Amino acid sequence: MANPGEEYLVLQPSEAADPLTVTLEAGTHLVEWHSISSRETRDAGDVTVERDRSPSSTAPFAEAGPTVL
Repeated sequence: MANPGEEYLVLQPSEAADPLTVTLEAGTHLVEWHSISSRETRDAGDVTVERDRSPSSTAPFAEAGPTVL
């Protein structure tokens, strides 16, 4: 789900800890991870994107499982 340039909500349904790639518009984005299994939330800080691109990121949780970014 996306409100381009404002807000993105991305589900990584895999049980593996595969990196997640999201296409973002240029700007600074606050990043939060949510573990579906453990119900933990982790603030990952700001990500600044100079131009529209697709950065890759991996969930910061010790246990692999579905996550929301």
